[in-house]
Amino acid sequence: MSTTVKFHLAKDGPAPCNATKRACPLGGEHFDTEEEAFDAYDAAAASDQQVQPMGEAEARALTKQLLAEHGLADVKVKFTNSTNSLGKCVFRQVRRFGSIHFETIPYAIHLSRRWLQHGSREQAEDTIRHEVAHAVAGSLAGHGPAWKEVARRLGATPEACATATAEEREAAHPYKIQCEGCGDKHLFGSAPRSVRSCGRCSTKSGFDPTTMFTLYKEGQPVELDAMPRSYRGSYLFVQEKYADEIAVANAERLGVEPDEAGFATNPVTNTCHYFGSTKALRNNEDEPQREKKPAKELDPAIIEALKLKYLKKFKVPFDESGLSVPELLQMAQKGELD
Repeated sequence: MSTTVKFHLAKDGPAPCNATKRACPLGGEHFDTEEEAFDAYDAAAASDQQVQPMGEAEARALTKQLLAEHGLADVKVKFTNSTNSLGKCVFRQVRRFGSIHFETIPYAIHLSRRWLQHGSREQAEDTIRHEVAHAVAGSLAGHGPAWKEVARRLGATPEACATATAEEREAAHPYKIQCEGCGDKHLFGSAPRSVRSCGRCSTKSGFDPTTMFTLYKEGQPVELDAMPRSYRGSYLFVQEKYADEIAVANAERLGVEPDEAGFATNPVTNTCHYFGSTKALRNNEDEPQREKKPAKELDPAIIEALKLKYLKKFKVPFDESGLSVPELLQMAQKGELD
């Protein structure tokens, strides 16, 4: 009994396989002809290359190559952490030797490191060609007809702004604040410095502590201990000042009655900062209380020696001066008794 030879996709490319699809150690799809297997292999390789983002070394090499082709090899290539722009062409004014006039020349091309990591290869290459077109066309061209002509010649999209999907935009911004009620969110390239409230869910004009946004980092809610310093201080201040309003709002959301202290009896209080409160955290009995260290007692011999210095310096006994011992210590620290 003869078996029909089929082809499967191995690591190095299509290979003949005499086993059935179920018995094949590699599994996956089997093809009747070698041509079909090669087509599937090339499509899979192209798909993997398309998904893989462009690295900094590759982006720098492509930018330098395009600049050198247009006589701009001296232009620098730098990488930033910007989340508002994919790239930027920076110009500067120089004065040639023997001339009294300044000339604007391209100085550097800035590429966003975050957009390279989270954007597509096509978007990264289009951004590089876009910025190189700015360097070739000059600072006065802007996004006008002269720049568009150069952009088309370089293979870039002749548009002022690039388009990005919501997923790419959110992935490029490490921080975001989101309302747990309506889902409204705002993206940040760095941590916000203060808490904010949702105007859609609030019935007040201005800040409403009962509709505060939840802070997220890399898609995960940020706990109280992991909050940035400035944001944590603002959050604790709001929780302390508006504790009663937050307690009533928590009780309404959870369908429970506030406890005697004015806070909702909810186990989430100590874990989720959206329902949390500073007083509830401080009154947690499970957390060990810090013991106050007793004040250190000063050596009487040292105090008597300082009193003797005071007598020699001012010719007046210290006990008759009307000063206290802490003031005497301050005078010794400042060197006023020497």
